[in-house]
Amino acid sequence: MSKIETVKELNIATVPYSAVTIVDGHYHFSGVVPDLENGELVSPGDIKAQTRQVLVKMKNLLEICGLSFKSIYDVTLMLGGSMDHFPKVNEIYAEAFAGSEIKPARKAFAVVELPFQAKVEIQFSAVPLD
Repeated sequence: MSKIETVKELNIATVPYSAVTIVDGHYHFSGVVPDLENGELVSPGDIKAQTRQVLVKMKNLLEICGLSFKSIYDVTLMLGGSMDHFPKVNEIYAEAFAGSEIKPARKAFAVVELPFQAKVEIQFSAVPLD
């Protein structure tokens, strides 16, 4: 029987969801947006800077869980407003996964709006590697 766990030190008391849930060794991370610890958005309007910030936050979350970008097997990429920024986001995204022999499966789509009026949000799943 499966059991759902979380990494309590990653959870924020003021939000109604877990930053990560773990089921059968699979880590499912909530969407990551380009905000800073003080809640301000990184570089409003600069999609490349926002994408880099999201990837930095992802790296930090992964490291806390003992994982790395190579551990990611599934990604959902959401762009705020339209797909116009897709090539720029893809360029920065590709840099993060350059060292991975197998790139994660990915879905990408535009949504009307993202939290904090961000231009990019990434949700992902990962597993520990041998």
